[in-house]
Amino acid sequence: MKKLPPLPDKALGYVLQYAPSAATLRQFGEKSPQWNDKIYIFLRVLYATNFMSPFNWMQEFSGNNRAVMQDASLLDTADAETVRKLLIAHVRADRFCEGHLNAIIRDGYLERALNRLRALNVSP
Repeated sequence: MKKLPPLPDKALGYVLQYAPSAATLRQFGEKSPQWNDKIYIFLRVLYATNFMSPFNWMQEFSGNNRAVMQDASLLDTADAETVRKLLIAHVRADRFCEGHLNAIIRDGYLERALNRLRALNVSP
């Protein structure tokens, strides 16, 4: 597994600050412009802070490791780098499967991943 470069100072703080709240998004509704705006801002922050980093996510989360991307309970014990890699993989997956990000928000996966990063309180 390739190690990601470290995040710049304060990057994780910005990511968590601009992360969309699932409860707020549910109030707007998935088809609303507010939902799209919140997701767009969050994605911009992920890229602007260098949270997003190139690695072969398709290879890393293929075969038997595919389940790691789908099982949100694994986030509860994941280290910060693994959570970061999983979030990167989900953002990338949305490029191939439109609506993927909406699904992980709806299912609570994104919120669980962000809560894990908050609990670890470290930059991966």
